[in-house]
Amino acid sequence: IVALELMAANGIRKWRDVLGPTDSSVARQQAPNSIRGLFGTDGTRNAAHGSDSPQNAAAELAFFFGAQKPGSNAGSRAGSDSVGRCARCQGTTLGIIKPHALKDGLAGMLLDCIQEMFDITGLQMFHLDKPAAAEFLEVYKGVVAPGEFSAMVDELIAGPCVVVEVADREGSDPVEPFRQLCGPLDPELGRVLRPNSLRARFGVSRVRNAIHCTDLVEDGPLETSYFFNILQTA
Repeated sequence: IVALELMAANGIRKWRDVLGPTDSSVARQQAPNSIRGLFGTDGTRNAAHGSDSPQNAAAELAFFFGAQKPGSNAGSRAGSDSVGRCARCQGTTLGIIKPHALKDGLAGMLLDCIQEMFDITGLQMFHLDKPAAAEFLEVYKGVVAPGEFSAMVDELIAGPCVVVEVADREGSDPVEPFRQLCGPLDPELGRVLRPNSLRARFGVSRVRNAIHCTDLVEDGPLETSYFFNILQTA
């Protein structure tokens, strides 16, 4: 299963409206464009669940993600009587669906492409500030031109990004295979050398190239840990 923490004003009501009636046959009549109307089978196999009250939402979120720390923002959680954080931060690699790709509605297609070949063992939406983005990208500071580095930072803070931890289904190291799936940094080059890669298909430029991926095997645990450990406690 995939468990999500969703945030919005009147979020419970909005999500239940998107879901539609519990019974999928009723949903097809009353809300044919709802999730259950489109994808559900009956009252049990109805595609998706949604909390029905603030109290149940708190309990269900605590079960999957841990109890929220006192005085912390939503999304900062810890707890022993829960499934808790799923990210492994070892034997995995990192992907970041960039803000421009989210804005263009490409996140779903990118995730589908990733899941065709890999397991996603962690996923979270982040709104990075400039210091965090610059710290994460610092390894590129002496590699790319100064103007390009600044543009990379600006892109990463231009809006929300979706960060995924990716694992190989057979237990092999996923860094290089995932990098091959993402393709060359420059989408134009990718369209010549690897036309089926993610950046070739969804990228616009070297900076707005749809997705970041870990370059070096030794950096896989470091990059996943940065998002799924360090930023969780910041």
